Amino acid sequence: QSQNKEVMVYPNPTKDFVYIKTEDNNLSNVKLYNLAGTLLKEVQSNMVDVSSLSKGIYLIDVNGIKTKIVKE
Repeated sequence: QSQNKEVMVYPNPTKDFVYIKTEDNNLSNVKLYNLAGTLLKEVQSNMVDVSSLSKGIYLIDVNGIKTKIVKE
């Protein structure tokens, strides 16, 4: 498996779900953190339900690649 794969997280900002697209289209190991670094969710999926989260900025870790997302 190659390193530094391209990861796309969309839509961003979002209200309910974020979708994850990777170069190889495999299911992703996704971890969702708040900005304090607390793990809020961990899923093995290409979709994450963030509808229950408060508005704000979160960090999503997809197979080790971190991206900021905004929850509206």
